[in-house]
Amino acid sequence: MKMKKRKGSLEIFIASVILTLVPLMIVTSLKLREIKVTSNLVEDGLVASNLAAATIDLKEYGTTKNIINTDHTKSFNDFEDALKVNLKLDDNFEPKNKRLISSRVNIEKFTIYNVVGNNIQVVSRNTDGSFETTMINNGFGSYKTPDGVLIKTTTIYSRISFKVKGLLGAEYDVFKQKSVDISN
Repeated sequence: MKMKKRKGSLEIFIASVILTLVPLMIVTSLKLREIKVTSNLVEDGLVASNLAAATIDLKEYGTTKNIINTDHTKSFNDFEDALKVNLKLDDNFEPKNKRLISSRVNIEKFTIYNVVGNNIQVVSRNTDGSFETTMINNGFGSYKTPDGVLIKTTTIYSRISFKVKGLLGAEYDVFKQKSVDISN
């Protein structure tokens, strides 16, 4: 027994493929755009938070014109406060709206680089909240932050991590890092 081909079956097949793929492509495109917007917002928030941490020793600046950050705890606290506001986080660093950032934001690194003559003083915050200071002798003009910024003046570097929701509810680990230099 021979089957008869129905007229228009190819057109129906092509139409059903198009009706399936077009919405899928639109949803994918919108989600990718949302992720890009989130990336830009987080980067801007991180820059603004680093700037908030840029507290300098005014007495040092007034007498030597050197921009040096000496109150590391205040700088970190100012950074945390600004990060919560800029990324719309609660006091536990959880996003108030989990539409874009879907997990707690973790501060992985916070480092202050002070230029002292030809040397770089590196002040890193440890996980226990203490600060560790090291001196890079003759590092001026050659030492860089982890994100590749050449240190010419006092610089604040931070790195955060969190999760974002991707397509079909999948979550992805993301990190952002940024350096901001403080110049006069």
